[in-house]
Amino acid sequence: MAPSSDVIVLVLGVVLASLYLFRGHLFNSSPKSNTTVTSVNKEENGNGNPRDFIEKMKAGVRHFLLPFYYILNILLQKKRLVIFYGSQTGTAEEYAIRIAKEAKSKFGLTSLVCDPEEYDFEKLDQFPEDCAVVFVMATYGEGEPTDNAVQLMQNLSEESFQFSKGEHKLDGLKYVVFGLGNKTYEHYNVISKQVDQHLTKMGATRIGNRGEGNDDKSMEEDYLEWKDGMWEAFARVMNVEEGQGGDTADFAVSEIQDTIAPEKVYRGMFHSFPTIEHSFVYIFVPGELSARALTRSKGIHDAKNPYAAPIALSRELFQNTHNRNCVHVELGIEGSGISYQHGDHVGVWPSNPDLEVERLLCALGLSEKRDTVIGIESLDPALAKVAFPVPTTYATVLRHYIDISAVAGRQILGVLAKFGPTPSAEAYLRSLNTRKEEYHAVVTEGCLKLGELLQLAAGDDIRATPTTANTTAWNIPFDTIVSSIPRLQPRYYSISSSPKLNPNSIHVTCVALKYDSACSRIPPRSVYGVGSNFLLNLKYAANGEIGSLVSQGNESLFPAYAIEGPRGAHREGSIYKAPIHVRRSTFRLPTNPKSPIIMIGPGTVSHWVVCHV
Repeated sequence: MAPSSDVIVLVLGVVLASLYLFRGHLFNSSPKSNTTVTSVNKEENGNGNPRDFIEKMKAGVRHFLLPFYYILNILLQKKRLVIFYGSQTGTAEEYAIRIAKEAKSKFGLTSLVCDPEEYDFEKLDQFPEDCAVVFVMATYGEGEPTDNAVQLMQNLSEESFQFSKGEHKLDGLKYVVFGLGNKTYEHYNVISKQVDQHLTKMGATRIGNRGEGNDDKSMEEDYLEWKDGMWEAFARVMNVEEGQGGDTADFAVSEIQDTIAPEKVYRGMFHSFPTIEHSFVYIFVPGELSARALTRSKGIHDAKNPYAAPIALSRELFQNTHNRNCVHVELGIEGSGISYQHGDHVGVWPSNPDLEVERLLCALGLSEKRDTVIGIESLDPALAKVAFPVPTTYATVLRHYIDISAVAGRQILGVLAKFGPTPSAEAYLRSLNTRKEEYHAVVTEGCLKLGELLQLAAGDDIRATPTTANTTAWNIPFDTIVSSIPRLQPRYYSISSSPKLNPNSIHVTCVALKYDSACSRIPPRSVYGVGSNFLLNLKYAANGEIGSLVSQGNESLFPAYAIEGPRGAHREGSIYKAPIHVRRSTFRLPTNPKSPIIMIGPGTVSHWVVCHV
């Protein structure tokens, strides 16, 4: 044990070094936000290359004002992670962020979470010995990399590609791999396997086992089973000890007291906001700013800039609609610049249903504050970016930006348990969090959303229309909700029209998802799919119809949506619109029209077969 005088000298030395390193921030007369960040922009990094992740890693420690405990942690440990994600729909990105957060909470390590499309990989052979790189890779289509990972895979696989030292070698590089796939497809998790093989061939060393998540069953459970063993191996290889981090917030949420012009409050829609040099647009997609919108590019609509397509025609295909519906919707794309080919998919961006928005507002004690204007600031932009534009409102976040309609994840229950309004409510969530079988029997089989689970834990009736009178309020900080729930994503459908016959419209044909929950331990109720029932609502509205109510107990509930959009942006008179974009597919028919093909279309897939014949 070192003498106490040595400890004092060490701490004093660290304090003085910290004061010197950050003197420009500590003694600057202009106020600075006391936030922890590890990424830099071009101005803050001089003339640095924004595509150089090695430079950003170093700059993160060199230039920014950090809380004192964090300065100590960085100066004494100096361990860092760079996490690359190959993501097509946002799921891989979410898991990349989860890994970064756990590295911070377990070991106090800071991370850079990077889209590989935005970086060059020549300097991958310059990784410091006390750092590691994590690859979270989804497999897309027929065993292909996601769009943002194409260049990364080419650099890893082509032996002609040389890193900065003039060789195709990565000796000494330490890495972790987690893959996302679906076992119903032939090339299950092939991209993560290829990353692992390429890195091993180049001399890199894998930490722990390669993780594989199967979306056909439970990606969440696969991740939870893999991560514990991986972190044990990580601590051993990287020589770090668990317990060095802390339970710190990712975001700071503040209620804005000053009066703000209504048009400057984001409510989930397209907005323009002028700057000195540009006029740019905050787009509908949950919180992402389209770089293309900065230049006012027209006719470019994709996952970062969906198009509000007018509904040209919609109809019901089933004669008996008592228990199920099959909706056919034709979306106009004339003049949008959108084109499509056979085999492509259309992404429809729904909102969360009114019922779930109201339920969670009541469960969080925010029903009376639904329209309160809030600001959200990231406390670590390199780790957690605010995924939607601000200022906004509580209700807007729950309706348009985060996926409150998904089944509540097991890991989040451990975070929320400590906010239980009663000891029994806290114990209930902790039991579901720690007991995998119990979670599966109640939450998974019962298809319980977060709002329903909070009600159930507090002893409330989940079948009744939620109000402040029948829903117990939990004192959960809203920053925890924003941090813990993933972004609301588009729902993808096979396009059921031919680009030859219908070049100016995209047709969607789908069964509205509705089924009874399978759990006998909770009150029986109907479960509704978000995207398909959003389209069903649009069909009702476009045709001036009224959807039949679904009776549950003493209450009548129907998954209604705010289909007119924020400030009525998705309605013009009797015309309703749906935000969409096209996702390209690699599937193509043979170029020779005489080539024999066999096509099997079970159920609603038959419409897809017809449009290809």
